[in-house]
Formats: sequence, C-alpha cells, structure tokens
Amino acid sequence: MSSPRGHDEGTARSIRSAIAIQYARNALNGAAGFPTLTGAIFADGNVPKEPVNNSSAVKTMPRR
Repeated sequence: MSSPRGHDEGTARSIRSAIAIQYARNALNGAAGFPTLTGAIFADGNVPKEPVNNSSAVKTMPRR
C-alpha cells in the first residue's frame, strides 16, 4: 500500500512536469512565461487531486 506522502510527492511531480513542458512550449512559440494552472496542461485534462483534502482547486501564494 502506498503512503499518502508518496502520493503527494507524485502529484507535485506531475504538476511540476506539466508546468515545465508548457513553459517550454511557450518559450518555443516566443512567449516564455509560466502557464495558468488549468486542466488543459495535463494529459488527462484534469488538475491532479491533492490527496489530503481530495481537492483539485488551485491556490495561488503571494511572492515572498
């Protein structure tokens, strides 16, 4: 059985990968910038669910 932490790490990795791929696509098209985090950048069309809250809501954090 997998641990919740392992699932969290997998979710974080998939999000980072999707963002990196989309950033590279944007850069190749001459508009380098971080993408908006929507389901459109994921292979299955959905933002992965965060396992603790079972939520796929995206929250933004202010820069420090």
